[in-house]
Amino acid sequence: MRRIRANAIAILTVAWILGTFYYLWQDNKPRSAAAGRSAGGGSGGARSGQRAAGRLELRREERTIPLIDWAIDKEKTGGNFQNGNYRGVGHPAIIIEADVRRGKDLSRESLALKRRRPQNDKDVMGNVFLPLGNWARAPLKMTRAPQGEKNSRRGFDEKAYLSSKVLKAGEDPYRQHAFNQLESDKLSSDRPIRDTRHYRCTSVRYDPDLPATSVIITFHNEARSTLLRTVKSTMSSTESLSRKQADLFGIMVLLGQLEEISAFSVTAHKVAFSFLGPCSVLNRTPPSLIQEIILVDDFSSDPEDCQLLTRIPKVKCLRNTHREGLIRSRVRGAEVAAADILTFLDSHCEVNSEWLQPMLQRVKEDYTRVVSPIIDVISLDNFAYLAASADLRGGFDWSLHFKWEQIPIEQKMSRTDPTQSIRTPVIAGGIFVIDKSWFNHLGKYDTQMDIWGGENFELSFRVWMCGGSLEIVPCSRVGHVFRKRHPYDFPEGNALTYIKNTKRTAEVWMDEYKQYYYEARPSAIGKSFGSVADRVELRHKLSCKSFQWYLENVYPELKIPEKELIPGIIRQGGNCLESQAQDTTGNMLAGMGNCKGTVNNPPVTQEWIFSDPLIRQQDKCLSITSFSTGSQITLEACNQKDGRQKWKMKGSFIQHFVSGLCLENQTGRVVTSPCQAGVPGQQWELLQAT
Repeated sequence: MRRIRANAIAILTVAWILGTFYYLWQDNKPRSAAAGRSAGGGSGGARSGQRAAGRLELRREERTIPLIDWAIDKEKTGGNFQNGNYRGVGHPAIIIEADVRRGKDLSRESLALKRRRPQNDKDVMGNVFLPLGNWARAPLKMTRAPQGEKNSRRGFDEKAYLSSKVLKAGEDPYRQHAFNQLESDKLSSDRPIRDTRHYRCTSVRYDPDLPATSVIITFHNEARSTLLRTVKSTMSSTESLSRKQADLFGIMVLLGQLEEISAFSVTAHKVAFSFLGPCSVLNRTPPSLIQEIILVDDFSSDPEDCQLLTRIPKVKCLRNTHREGLIRSRVRGAEVAAADILTFLDSHCEVNSEWLQPMLQRVKEDYTRVVSPIIDVISLDNFAYLAASADLRGGFDWSLHFKWEQIPIEQKMSRTDPTQSIRTPVIAGGIFVIDKSWFNHLGKYDTQMDIWGGENFELSFRVWMCGGSLEIVPCSRVGHVFRKRHPYDFPEGNALTYIKNTKRTAEVWMDEYKQYYYEARPSAIGKSFGSVADRVELRHKLSCKSFQWYLENVYPELKIPEKELIPGIIRQGGNCLESQAQDTTGNMLAGMGNCKGTVNNPPVTQEWIFSDPLIRQQDKCLSITSFSTGSQITLEACNQKDGRQKWKMKGSFIQHFVSGLCLENQTGRVVTSPCQAGVPGQQWELLQAT
């Protein structure tokens, strides 16, 4: 039986190999002269190079194969593709759509066909992958670039712009910008990047009337190649092709010479893929969604870094007369922005496919949302575009140090749709979209902050606590160069500037929890941070919630640091607070009894740990039974979120945090009463072990 099975497998393998070779031989054998004339549309056949007008053809070796019969009505703006059957029966039909920007006769161009799979990301540059199969009919939309737009593009000399700032021989490529400028300069300004979105994002539909946005990019002495790539990635076209999608295709169609074709959209097996051609404009972002791109030059050494880019359509340049920093520069850009929606970008980014539509959709649905994309990584060494995890959100520690963290398991389990937005406690701050009126209502940025750092926490706290929300939109992807050091100087030094900015945030927004900021960052104690009176007034004017509300409702995962817990006794004269018999519900009652043992070695029933805001005895905590006067005191399972268990030491009083009532000994019975300085039963002494 085993031998029969082995023979069967061998026979099937040989049959498969022979079938494959036969298919390849059939696909590559020379065609008849009649077929060549039919394909070429003339008597000269394939070698003559003559082709019928209005027909897009595909050249392979020494023959010409009709790819698509194409009819164009020059009097109208549309046409259609006719069916041109090219072998491959049984393969899925595909749809091809082309958007022609300059309106020349495409029949003069040819497509070179080559059968192979991509070897790496660079291998897909300038290429589109199409399977053999029956070519289906599809609409062809013909559009022409506005004359003014073409003239403006011709006015910008990209080669001259970039060549004037190339590195000198032997110069350290990392020195000036803290990334490998040499690698950046080698790349095209509209290089192709892989579509890193979840595959379901391609089927998400957005409103056709999304609002336009003003894109605001601030920079100081940015490398010209990265700055230009940031600008052009929001405007110009590049290929966008995932490795998984590329592997579905077995034939590569080279588009190196098809300058007039701006985009192909291919549908196979009900999955749509987009391939953007090399020379079109506004393909990564629909032109109607970009009202303007505002570059804010924060007093760079060379004013032409910004000024020359205004020759690109929709690009405007603002130059500071002295160094202001990212925060005040962004405010300046926002103040002159003409659109109702603001999009902030860093100056070393590359946007991905359909990056803007998902964020605009969320803001359109609720103007109080502030939305950010998933931020992919652009390597600072070789500028490889690397996909970031879709399960991350923004977080921080008590020193106000930003960090990426995993989505809590509860939130992850509740997300049934990978395209669903992710609530985030804070955003990274470099890339986000916000309604302009909401930005102004919230008080823009704290303009007393300097240069960079901490502004993302201040904005994030303000948005959440004053009625808004923060989201990360998974179907929006933007690449960013993350550097290991700052390439520019801070007037007061990097550390002092960051301390000043974060200290302003803590003093205005963190209430009594700011003590944990100072414990985590003791170097901030005593450092000058300027006046925050106007920001405190703004918080009061906006009726913002407390930082405790933020911790409980937005970021409960941020744990309050536990101090070193030292046990002790709670004494009043010769009596001590202790746990006694159970009440009718099974909870232990708190009462008074004669102090026993010593402070260092009390009985278990009289040993307490004051772990603000809880008073603990083993795994039970002191709790009130009601918020009114005379409430009985019990011991229940500790729960830091339970308001009945929150206490604080106020002098010699033990005061309930929520009700404001004080713990009182009434002849051995412990209850809550209004705090009164002259009542001996409310005077307590906390003695800790030594």
